[in-house]
Amino acid sequence: MVLAVWLLGELDPTNMNSVEVFIEHIDLKASKIDPKFGFPRWGLYPAKDALLKSGKVAVIPLMTHLANEANELRRQLMCEVLVEIEGWNKPDFDKAKGQKIVETQIKEKLASESDPAKRTNLELALKEVAK
Repeated sequence: MVLAVWLLGELDPTNMNSVEVFIEHIDLKASKIDPKFGFPRWGLYPAKDALLKSGKVAVIPLMTHLANEANELRRQLMCEVLVEIEGWNKPDFDKAKGQKIVETQIKEKLASESDPAKRTNLELALKEVAK
């Protein structure tokens, strides 16, 4: 499965169907970090790496899934991806900028959310982003 996620991330990371697969498997942990090469092709969470390659295309689907995500690890990984995508400004990464943008997006989503479970998930995500 790790190889399939990695390969999909290499071939078509911006396709919305691919993004959904990456989100579904964001917590898929690689048992080995690609031992065949001097530098690894994938990290500990290959779907997270693929989402980062997807870039801005992944932001809206991630925000949608974030409201429904009760699993702490999955929520943490989603927040990390969002902060990195929003903080990326070639050639540099500005974590503070990414955090601020994602916090604003979550607060906007939180303001329009009436479901208590989704509100709780978004509040936890907000705390995760602030770390």
